[in-house]
Amino acid sequence: MSIQGVRDGMITVLTAASAFDASQVSGCDYGILETADSCAIMVMPVGIASEPITFGAPRRRLVTWELEIQAYVKDIGDTITVLSNVWTIADEVRGAIDSDDTLGSSCKKSKITGATQPKASGGGPEMLDAGGATWIPWYFTVAADEF
Repeated sequence: MSIQGVRDGMITVLTAASAFDASQVSGCDYGILETADSCAIMVMPVGIASEPITFGAPRRRLVTWELEIQAYVKDIGDTITVLSNVWTIADEVRGAIDSDDTLGSSCKKSKITGATQPKASGGGPEMLDAGGATWIPWYFTVAADEF
């Protein structure tokens, strides 16, 4: 099992069990921020933890791969639709992971361990400019366990 396998499993789950399609989800290319029409998802590695869970031989380990899902909602100029999409994207990410917590059999189990929708200094949502558009981000942290 590898972190690339977990990444691929995450991308498969996000595209199979949510409103996202393959043109909106990537693990290797921020270029989707130039082409996505309403939202874009990046799956990125964050960390790894490895600890023994048995003693003697053969020794087994619990490996936890930590991934970040960077979810971006595009500002399309319609405030009500954009803010509705900010709410919806969180449900879509959570629902996709809940639908298959093995991430396509790439891990034993996964779970969202945190999510942040950053705020700007004025209190509204943080907005980022990329790919010729303005985006509102959500950042999800997911732990994927391998036994």
